[in-house]
Amino acid sequence: MSPHEDGGYIDRDDANSLAGALLGLLAATKRRVEDAEAALAQRDSAVAELVEADREYDEALCLANIGYGSDHEDRAAQQRLREAITRRRDAVARFGAAP
Repeated sequence: MSPHEDGGYIDRDDANSLAGALLGLLAATKRRVEDAEAALAQRDSAVAELVEADREYDEALCLANIGYGSDHEDRAAQQRLREAITRRRDAVARFGAAP
């Protein structure tokens, strides 16, 4: 508590006092900033995942289009492409869901 000009005290723990209200506002603002920082981190992570999924998709598509000549290798390339498509679709969904 600190002295007030009228002889009373300002109680910083009292939400009805000016000091208490300002401290409450400061705490709420700090929480909002922390929430925004967390949302940005989620968004950055989703973007990085999407970029990696796009790279894998492009690589798998090239390999599937080139073909290897043997049925086994061609099937493996097609499977890799299907998996890359699934990873990319999942990454796009997570990117869209990120705040």
